Amino acid sequence: MMPTINAKEKLHSNYKKAFTYEHVEKSSIHFSTLESEFKKVIAPIYGDQTKALEKIKLSIDRKSILLKENDLPVGILVFKTQPSSEYINYEINSSIEIKSLFVIGRQANSYRGIGSELLEIVLDYTSKAQAKSVHVTVSSLKDCSLNFFLKKGFVCKGTWPNPTNPELIEYILHKKLN
Repeated sequence: MMPTINAKEKLHSNYKKAFTYEHVEKSSIHFSTLESEFKKVIAPIYGDQTKALEKIKLSIDRKSILLKENDLPVGILVFKTQPSSEYINYEINSSIEIKSLFVIGRQANSYRGIGSELLEIVLDYTSKAQAKSVHVTVSSLKDCSLNFFLKKGFVCKGTWPNPTNPELIEYILHKKLN
């Protein structure tokens, strides 16, 4: 049985800020926020996000979370709920995949613990799901994201050309749980 996350939960990060978060799916009043942010942040790198957004609407194989501070959206996290061995060739086994993790309004909200809070949510879920690790792919266009994950203990396990823009590189990053 996969662990559950309550629809709304209070979190207290290492940064002594209180955040709330809620699941985003098709019935959520915040789906349009997620959709808009995906078009601004994800689509320029990976192209049309219609299929990804449809999977988020259905919430079949993934959780989508909107992190809020004072009721304002500040971060988005999307991760698969079942451990996967899709990247076994990179020695990644029984791992939860982070599909998207980003800060909304990056200029105003960077270095405030928002990314760390989102990462803690998925790490907690990964542990409860009894998965061995968590992994994410990061575009070479996103130096800040790459550095964030590396600082958090992720290790680069491999690279390949971006499927939408072969001039860009995709990094597969991996973190084993203790």
